[in-house]
Amino acid sequence: MSIFEKDVTYQYIGNVANGATDGTTKAEDIAAGSVAIVDSSNTVEENSILSSDSKYRIVQKLANGKLVYSPYFKGSQISVEGKEYVASTEQVSYLGYNTTSGSLGTIAVDDLLTLSVYLHQTSPVVNNTPLVKTIPFKAQAATQENASKGLLESFDRQFAREPYPMIKAERVYSGALTELTNDTTVTNGSKTVASDGHGLTAGDIVSLRDIAYVVTSATTNEFVLDTPYKGDTETIVVASTVDQAASAAAGGDWGIKFTGLNRFASVGFDPVTDTYSKVRFTISADGFDSSVSITEDTEATEGEGTYYQVANQEIYSAMNSYAGRYVQAYPPTKYRTEADDSTTYDTLVLNATDSNYTSATTGINPKSLYTMIIRLDSTLTGDAVDTALGESFS
Repeated sequence: MSIFEKDVTYQYIGNVANGATDGTTKAEDIAAGSVAIVDSSNTVEENSILSSDSKYRIVQKLANGKLVYSPYFKGSQISVEGKEYVASTEQVSYLGYNTTSGSLGTIAVDDLLTLSVYLHQTSPVVNNTPLVKTIPFKAQAATQENASKGLLESFDRQFAREPYPMIKAERVYSGALTELTNDTTVTNGSKTVASDGHGLTAGDIVSLRDIAYVVTSATTNEFVLDTPYKGDTETIVVASTVDQAASAAAGGDWGIKFTGLNRFASVGFDPVTDTYSKVRFTISADGFDSSVSITEDTEATEGEGTYYQVANQEIYSAMNSYAGRYVQAYPPTKYRTEADDSTTYDTLVLNATDSNYTSATTGINPKSLYTMIIRLDSTLTGDAVDTALGESFS
């Protein structure tokens, strides 16, 4: 048995329904791109096998029609854990106002305000120490608005130097909202917003998708923001939303929202060279009064059954050899890539033991542990594979 867990972990991916009939369909007849449980006669089994002493194995029919099998196992000698797909989440933290309470406190002209951003996902790269980004700003006016904008722009300058986007900083505001009259079109990266008869003038505060901006100029059907819009390009339909394009009353409190970003969305994901992980960070603040707090609103999670996880495991499992180790440098190994980047997966984890060998001298029967992972398109609700393994996906 290998001392490396990844070397004893097999993975089988079902992107489509197998189209099998219990007790009738043979492994070679299941749909390309699917997974099934088969018995020793290579016939699909869809009823529970967990109490059976018969031998079974998992079969995956690749998109090219090739059959890939797991080692044999007895139903009575495996443990199974089912995990339904869970979407990943990005970290969200706030400085000051956090959409419910809080503020940036009392600001004085010439206050030196400093944020320190600790990037925990960089720790393995930099001597087990997180990269720390320092965000300074010297207040030009005694207002939360000035402080929030200055820190936001300083943050953007610092993080523009990184090789990929890590964190998005945006402002939030507590003032009462009044919805704009007409649909509003916003463009990612642009300061110009189109909205017929908006009624805004320079100096007004506007909330777009819950993010606050200050209007710097306006015409009858357009207005210009003080910082570029960082949301998605879209038309916000007033009739089907509530206060997602709205003016905001003066006199409220300001805050900064920090959202972790999926770095692979911008630079692409290569499961051979990239390891999937989320951006995680801690923020500390200096130069503010004691009333200013930092709120950790949402924790970053990798989710369960995401494409990134399945694709990474597919490469790791290549080290198992499925049919002999085949990883090499030259010529470069052509890895199996059945994981689909538009699919979410339910997961079945089978832990089994191989005890085929018994020492003729000592009578000792050592057991080798191994893990088999089945990934099924979550829209298939288990494809009867879950039933065979005593689980039930919804």
